Order: sequence, then structure tokens, then C-alpha cells
Amino acid sequence: RERDIMEVAVFDQLSSKLFLLAKRYLLSEDVVKLQGFQQRKLAVTHQVSKSKGTMKRIVTWHLVNSS
Repeated sequence: RERDIMEVAVFDQLSSKLFLLAKRYLLSEDVVKLQGFQQRKLAVTHQVSKSKGTMKRIVTWHLVNSS
């Protein structure tokens, strides 16, 4: 009877540790996905800002040269 109680206690400890490890793994997977999303978002932001600068130069050039 006492041995059964000890085995249950050990099982409870192991299962709680496994749960924490699984949770940590899932959190780290989410962090990796978030980092990838942030990098893609930053790349798009840079593309847009470059496009705005190019568009501004083209419009300015046309305004200056059409007068």
C-alpha cells in the first residue's frame, strides 16, 4: 500500500514535469513563429518605405520637368 502511494507520487511528479516541458516546447514553437512573422512584417515595411521614397522622387521629377 505504501509502495503504491510512493509510485503515484513519483508518477504525479513526472507527469507535471512532462507537462511543463511540453508547455515550454509549445511556447518556444510559438516564439519561433512570432519571430518569423515579425521578420516578414519588417521586410514588408522596408519594401513599402522604399516604394514611397521612389514614388516621391518620380512625382517630384515629373513636377520639375513638366513645368
